[in-house]
Amino acid sequence: MAKQGKCNNIDCDHYKEVFSIQAGEEFECPHCHQPLGDVEGGKTSGGDGPNWKRIGIIAAIILIVAGIAYGIYAVVSGFGGSKIKGIKLDKKELTLKVGERDLLTATPDPADAKATFIWKSSDKSVVDVVGGELTALKKGKATITVKVEENAELRAVTCKVEVKEAKTDDTDEEKETETKETLITSLSINSSDFTLKIGESKTLAYQATPEKNDENVSWSTSDPKVATVSASGEVKAVGAGTATITALSDKSAKDASVKVTVEKKKEKTGDSGNGWGKENLGYGIYEGERRNHKPHGHGTIRYTKSHQIVSWKDYMASPGDTFEGNFRDGKISGLGYWKHNGNVTAIQ
Repeated sequence: MAKQGKCNNIDCDHYKEVFSIQAGEEFECPHCHQPLGDVEGGKTSGGDGPNWKRIGIIAAIILIVAGIAYGIYAVVSGFGGSKIKGIKLDKKELTLKVGERDLLTATPDPADAKATFIWKSSDKSVVDVVGGELTALKKGKATITVKVEENAELRAVTCKVEVKEAKTDDTDEEKETETKETLITSLSINSSDFTLKIGESKTLAYQATPEKNDENVSWSTSDPKVATVSASGEVKAVGAGTATITALSDKSAKDASVKVTVEKKKEKTGDSGNGWGKENLGYGIYEGERRNHKPHGHGTIRYTKSHQIVSWKDYMASPGDTFEGNFRDGKISGLGYWKHNGNVTAIQ
């Protein structure tokens, strides 16, 4: 017949656990072999009652580990100091000469926050940086960037550094002034808009202010199929149409331009240029009596461009106006009538 007993050994892992001991067996704990106590109530061996000693040990270990973790966190975070919110840099821009050194100072915001600063140069060949100490190595520009190790998402701050060549003597500034370039301030062309016939040419020239300068001026055409232009400004008419000829300075980008209208050559029809006929005067079309392809006698001009009718009066014809009168050797001679905007003006 089995008898139940309870382990009373506090050092045993089965302390207070109840066991059933068969008749003839030692009435002792099968684990620590200490005598079992009487059982007034309790669970048999193998029951699921709590092992209070084991639970106590585990709880103690958890508390110890938590204490160690907190201690490590306190060391890393600066023993509970403020969290860094920003970085302040004592300089935003800096100019150095080759070979010079300088020091940048970074401070955390707030001031009691723990911060491990990370320094970086955008071009180490121009400026090197170690712990905020700058060394100018060669002429150029570089940006110094500062971050913090404790907060990778915190916006970095920068300082722009320009490195200049070290001057050898006090005359360097004077030499720089002497070698400063003189640039063009204005540009013009010695011609207004003009007309050519296919195969004809005209040489243009430009005027620059100041006349003595350190720039090159180049010529270009908007339509080489109509007119070409050489490096010396010679315009050649290639095909019928209109093109813009432009002179452009290479440094100050000053420009000037004129338009060239290219007309087809008249085919020879056996016209002697004498008697009644038509002539293109460049500024208008003449129809009337002629001599040697010039207005001579009575005829009419239909103006295609603005043109001063006679040199002795300020009468300026507009495109579409007409003048009817007498001519001699291509010039107005005697009485004529100028029609402009529906009005007729007599010119003597």
